[in-house]
Amino acid sequence: MADLRFDQPVEKSWLARQRPVRGFGSEAEQEVVGEALSWLRRRPAMGSTFIEYVQRPVNEALDSLRGSDKALWKTVDREIAEWAVDGDSRLAPTRVKIVLLSGSDDPSDECVRWWRETVDRLRASAGKALIIAGPEFKRLDEITVAEYRDLTVLGKPHRSLSKG
Repeated sequence: MADLRFDQPVEKSWLARQRPVRGFGSEAEQEVVGEALSWLRRRPAMGSTFIEYVQRPVNEALDSLRGSDKALWKTVDREIAEWAVDGDSRLAPTRVKIVLLSGSDDPSDECVRWWRETVDRLRASAGKALIIAGPEFKRLDEITVAEYRDLTVLGKPHRSLSKG
């Protein structure tokens, strides 16, 4: 177990004298953790309205799904590579459109249905505080670089560092 909340420099000569400890069973597992750590450094600043009405409720909905329907949670995890928003402002948004990016395959009907129901709940909860559009589903192999750069990519809210 490692506490990844702390980031401390380590003297390289000391580190070189230590016995290596294998921390991952595969390169893929190592990449998941590496991506999660790098995301902490590059994530965009988002305003409190967005956090309150979109980010936190999405994380809570995904946590709830993981507890209630692990098979569907795994489907959502596997089929949605990243999520993003297209909004009028990052720090003081009045409107956002949620965009879900899949790999080379379209997401399944059950994944699409779950995201649509979730975004409908977000919309109802936000009321007039934030206009929430979407979800819009796009494939990463079909979206242009210009379209991707126009989005605020928020990473993988559902990706777990555990195997669970």
